[in-house]
Amino acid sequence: MRTSNKNTNQHPLTLLKIFALFFCMFSSLYLIYNIYHIEKFHQKYITKIQAVYSYTRRFGSYYDNSPEEYKHKSIYTTGNVSLIVNTKSKVKILSDGISKLRSELNQLTNNNIWTIAVFENPADYAHFDPIRPEYLDQFDKYGENSVMHRIVEREGLTNTYQSFYGCNLKLTESYIEDGSQTRIRTLYYPIYNKMHLDALLAIDIKTKVFSEALKKYNKSYLTMINMNDNSNIYKIKGLLPCSQLNPISIGINILSVFKVVFFPALLLTILYSYFNIYLVKKRHNIQRDQMTNFYRRDYYEKKMVKTA
Repeated sequence: MRTSNKNTNQHPLTLLKIFALFFCMFSSLYLIYNIYHIEKFHQKYITKIQAVYSYTRRFGSYYDNSPEEYKHKSIYTTGNVSLIVNTKSKVKILSDGISKLRSELNQLTNNNIWTIAVFENPADYAHFDPIRPEYLDQFDKYGENSVMHRIVEREGLTNTYQSFYGCNLKLTESYIEDGSQTRIRTLYYPIYNKMHLDALLAIDIKTKVFSEALKKYNKSYLTMINMNDNSNIYKIKGLLPCSQLNPISIGINILSVFKVVFFPALLLTILYSYFNIYLVKKRHNIQRDQMTNFYRRDYYEKKMVKTA
């Protein structure tokens, strides 16, 4: 007598319902997981930006306590730092401090510091790390002195020495640098002493630092956070500290969630189906004789004893 497979066959509609259940459950859990990490990444990134600001502010103390030397009009290079002297004068020796500042900031920004420059007031000399054609072309304008003051006024950094709290530096909007065509944001930090603007520290940061940080975070935590301002079911949008333009926006797209959970839900449905078939066959073999397909005596006698 042939054994019937009726009990081991599963209706496609039943499997579809099981798949839908797994799919909805996984989608909801993965969406919640990503929303949690959106908040976590945002806070982590803001903390990193604040650390960049903190190291930048420390340079003011280093600048004030740096020794001075007389230098003739020329270009002096120490490592990657170049000193351009326009007029014979006493100059601050800042090469070591600028190199250390770059090293610290590169660790925080994954090597996305483009240029560090220190412009003096009056503009008899300036430091550059590295010295690039784009800055060389513009340096004569800085020599007019008024340009540096216009930057300070434009960015709202006039008399920041009076600020006990708040931003005494400024992160600009993103822009494409002439010549190099690199998209950057510049961090300006004016250095005052006795109410006099002594120098302006300018740090160019590549804007891809944000996308790279997000890519690394997604890889580490298996998330699907994106920077697309549109089509996101959940998003966070806000300005970076000490910035007034170009807010960052991060969110999660529901289609991205569906793509990630589809195959795990399908795989689990298949595994569930095979496991269920296995259990049915196992129960069938325990309960019934394989030749006659009737209930085994040791099975139905136990049932009869219980009901007696």
